[in-house]
Amino acid sequence: MADVTLRFYGRFVLAQKQIGGKARGAVTFLAPRFKAPFRAHKIMMSAPRSVVSTRKTKRAPTLRLMAAGNPQVTEHFAWDLSGCDVTPSTRGPVNIVPATASVTIANLKELERLQGRPAVLDRKNLRGSARGSVSAAIKVSGGDAILRQVFPEFTDFVPLDKKRPAVVRKVQLADVVDVQIKLPKGSQEMKIRLKQGRASSVVTIQTINASGTPSPTGSAIVTFTNLCSQIPRSERFDLEFGQYYELLKGGKVSSAGRTRSSTRPDRLIPNPVPAGGEVGDCNEGALIPY
Repeated sequence: MADVTLRFYGRFVLAQKQIGGKARGAVTFLAPRFKAPFRAHKIMMSAPRSVVSTRKTKRAPTLRLMAAGNPQVTEHFAWDLSGCDVTPSTRGPVNIVPATASVTIANLKELERLQGRPAVLDRKNLRGSARGSVSAAIKVSGGDAILRQVFPEFTDFVPLDKKRPAVVRKVQLADVVDVQIKLPKGSQEMKIRLKQGRASSVVTIQTINASGTPSPTGSAIVTFTNLCSQIPRSERFDLEFGQYYELLKGGKVSSAGRTRSSTRPDRLIPNPVPAGGEVGDCNEGALIPY
């Protein structure tokens, strides 16, 4: 059987539907929109040219890039997903599992519970928009979402005002999520539908074997990123994480005019434990069951 990996790296909130009181439905990867004082992030989808069926793909890429290595296999197509709702042609629940027992993902519901508050996703944020809180939403059904930590570090969670001690200590947060999907027997294609307003188009992914030939026993990787365009720099407190709370009901707090949720002083945010390496990249996501 062929398999496709959907890789997510950068600022994403995983919204998973609950069935029977348990979070085991589809997962919608929400790409929050960051505004000043935070750096703007760009939501992109990319794939090697070799796994894109150019005959069946109706959406032209925004960019074509060449990575290091053999030019025959290192050209990539990239699509700007701003304002899009994205749906791969798969079905079934998604199982979220850590690659190792020590790796986890921050659960907004649990973090708010520690501060004595409920956390309920505002469902209007399950859609991408040109100006709203979510720039794109990628709804994935079926497969295993593997939580990976590729840049080793331990993290504490501290209140946003940084004036109180850590509430959660030394956890290993995932910085990459790989959704591994088995295609139906005999199939070697996955259609990814991009909907932007009333316009809709399709990118068709084909699995390939080691020689680069389309095959029903091959594989493919499609990458989704939501990153800023600056070189990572060492910033000990992950202030951007506070913007995730704005996707919750009541997440935006109004006081004396306009106060953003990220300024609520007891919101819990990551504080990487110093270990001699660089910290501060925008690659840690969060989970919110709904």
